[in-house]
Amino acid sequence: MSLDTGSTTPALVARSPGRRPPATRRSASVEVDRRVLLVGDDEDFVHALTVNLEARGYVVDAKGSELDAPATLDAVRPDLVLLDLRDAPTALAVIRTLREHSRVPLVVVADATARDHQVVVLDAGADDFITKPFGLEEVLARLRAAVRRGRQEHRTHRHRVITAHFSLDLTNRLAETPAGVVHLTPKEWAIVDVLVAADGRVVPRRDLLEQVWGPARADRSNYLRVYLAQLRKKLEPEPSHPRYFVTDPRVGIQFDPTPPASPDPAAA
Repeated sequence: MSLDTGSTTPALVARSPGRRPPATRRSASVEVDRRVLLVGDDEDFVHALTVNLEARGYVVDAKGSELDAPATLDAVRPDLVLLDLRDAPTALAVIRTLREHSRVPLVVVADATARDHQVVVLDAGADDFITKPFGLEEVLARLRAAVRRGRQEHRTHRHRVITAHFSLDLTNRLAETPAGVVHLTPKEWAIVDVLVAADGRVVPRRDLLEQVWGPARADRSNYLRVYLAQLRKKLEPEPSHPRYFVTDPRVGIQFDPTPPASPDPAAA
């Protein structure tokens, strides 16, 4: 399927007259790797691409280039960012701002006349660069490839974790928030090590206690309450409503670097 993605309105899919689906839509049951943050100021192009992506099962959140990157990433939690490059300085500013807060896969689309900007865009932090006009199947393949690379990087580079609110360098024992460097105690780092290594899985309380304090203290659940409270106070944006260090009352503790936008409160 070939798409006319030039300067005129692209006729990407047939739609009923008078019906204009919303450009921003979310679904709790969306498949993994299916949420796209589409950034662009060309409303016709953004709408046409949104319609096509949604027809292929994607959930698309469309924003203008003046977006608040940290707040948008936190609210949308995209699996991938697709940026329509019309104005190079604006696009580069968006890329750099996004990269200051996230390593989410980022694909840039641009007119063929913008090919001269390809190198600087990739150097600024984009993962791929697609020129118009393009075919829908090509775009979908590029999106899938970018997400795969991002997922592999996430799995491979577990010595460093970057969230919307803090970063953790497990090798150099460096924790940072927008306010600056945060000191974590050796036990707090040990808890972080175990939870990060679980790669999003819930770690049973007893397992966490054994790995951090040893088998002799595997029943000291009060230890976890104290140390998790300290971690949350230092790193969570709302310690009383944890978003990253979350307790499953039935099982144990989970660390999720990309938490839901509106998580339920949890306590250790």
